[in-house]
Amino acid sequence: MVRDSATSFDFIQLNKDIRKLHRGILKENGIAVTLRAPDKPIVLEMNKEDMWKAISMIYDNLEQYAEPDSRVYAEMYTQEGKLIYIVKNAVKAEAAEAAKAVAAPGAELTGGLKTAKEIIEKNHGKFIVAMDGNIFKTGILINMVQE
Repeated sequence: MVRDSATSFDFIQLNKDIRKLHRGILKENGIAVTLRAPDKPIVLEMNKEDMWKAISMIYDNLEQYAEPDSRVYAEMYTQEGKLIYIVKNAVKAEAAEAAKAVAAPGAELTGGLKTAKEIIEKNHGKFIVAMDGNIFKTGILINMVQE
């Protein structure tokens, strides 16, 4: 049984809850989200509200910049005591140059992604953005609870 509190929670369930909140706007734009996650919970011990805000910022970004009528892939898995969370989406043509600039080495993030990065780094994790063609990738690497 996963303890769900302000400081200990299942990241998979948190992600599903946030995805539900954004489903309406994403669906209006024809954007579907595929979530790939392990069968067992990924328990994090950190401020749940902080993680909620960080993941919500990623979904806000998807609402604004994901290519209409496309699919977003959110993948999470664990390796060596860490959560690895990757979100991949095709970027709207009119936002591609801005996305490339944001993902360039040494570039400063702005807006929601900057806030998400600050939250993850405050919790001793890493937040990464990258571009591969027209695919924007957001990644989080953070310690999880060891069983």
